[in-house]
Amino acid sequence: MLSEYLALPKLTAFLITPEERQRILRLAQIVPVVWHAPTITQAERKQLLRYLNEVGSRRGTVCRSDSPGKDTPSR
Repeated sequence: MLSEYLALPKLTAFLITPEERQRILRLAQIVPVVWHAPTITQAERKQLLRYLNEVGSRRGTVCRSDSPGKDTPSR
């Protein structure tokens, strides 16, 4: 049974490039600024939380590196 499992095609995680990962991390840094902005409403904060939750829970992402075996999950 193990050999059958190992023979199954591997699921490929959504891969992002290191540049895409850096862009996401830069965008993530502004979330607190938006959250604490005096002009944002409670409804907009709730919408922001829903969006971030949806994006974060879609599926795991892996940062693609040039070296085999060096891919790491991004969180």
